[in-house]
Amino acid sequence: MSTDISAPITKDAVEPIVKRVVAKALDVDVEELSAASSLQLDFNAQSLDMLDISFALEREFRVPFPQTDLLQRAGSQFDEEMFVQKGRVTDLGLRLLQTGMPEAEQVRIKPGLKAVDVVGLITVDTFTRLVVRLLEAKADFPRGCPKCGTVMEESDSMPEFVCGSCGEIVPLPSGDEVLMKDFQGLFEEFGPK
Repeated sequence: MSTDISAPITKDAVEPIVKRVVAKALDVDVEELSAASSLQLDFNAQSLDMLDISFALEREFRVPFPQTDLLQRAGSQFDEEMFVQKGRVTDLGLRLLQTGMPEAEQVRIKPGLKAVDVVGLITVDTFTRLVVRLLEAKADFPRGCPKCGTVMEESDSMPEFVCGSCGEIVPLPSGDEVLMKDFQGLFEEFGPK
């Protein structure tokens, strides 16, 4: 897919493509999927299925998908025990999930939630939200070549921009970097005072 970065990025435009990718990865009919379908609970998706979906969406939209989930990103940046203790999501972790995964079934994000059960919150809508956010970041990415100033073009195959004048290649920030910036705001809002 060649993403038109000048066109508005909407959930309605992205969702059918995400559903097609998810259906193919899970070997189900697209009609079986709803935006709220839990990939693990409704379709028994395993971690390898989630990786297949991520890689397929990365290729489809030429955006670098995050390699970690919200709690893992938070734990890598801050003290992991702030978010998960003894296998259970802490109050701060719950608040981050509620805010960072607005599409998740909120009644399931409650005290006692096991960290291993967070994957059950991932829905078709989760992947759609991530793609929309990464496409927004790509649309906002500076197009001027850092070497010569020429406007760079999007690569036909990779999540990067290429300068037609000097050949400079500039990769997009990783999905984890993009979402970590979003997460910084969440942590400032909900973190320890």
